[in-house]
Amino acid sequence: KNLQRGFLVRLPDTFMDVNGETMHVTMMCPRGILFLFHGCNRYAASFYYSPQGRQLVSSALEHGFVTVAVKKKEELGCWSWNDDAETVLQLGKKFLQTRYQDECRNHHGQTVYPPIFGFGASSGGKFVGQLASEMKKNGDAYFPF
Repeated sequence: KNLQRGFLVRLPDTFMDVNGETMHVTMMCPRGILFLFHGCNRYAASFYYSPQGRQLVSSALEHGFVTVAVKKKEELGCWSWNDDAETVLQLGKKFLQTRYQDECRNHHGQTVYPPIFGFGASSGGKFVGQLASEMKKNGDAYFPF
């Protein structure tokens, strides 16, 4: 499968007050990760510029979630389980393992991945529903995604 697809990622802004000075900090391990799947004839980037998408992303970021808009190979196309599932699975696993395997640890030093959520519009919604169903049936095959 062609793994030339990618993600558009936004990290939550976190600010701390240190001795009266506001400092920007980066969360090493977010409260959660929200994967976004666009609808037919839309771009993954539309989650970051359309009014509805910006509202969804802003709310997620305010609550400490990383947002990840998944790009399709033929970006304006509709999501299809048969065409896209394996690639999304591999990309999701790679994304989590390369970004959070060393950052998210419990008090015993074991890797603990942040909770994962999905949202999809149109065919993206159908895709997320099927992805959740498949993950429930066969969680080991989808771990850590």
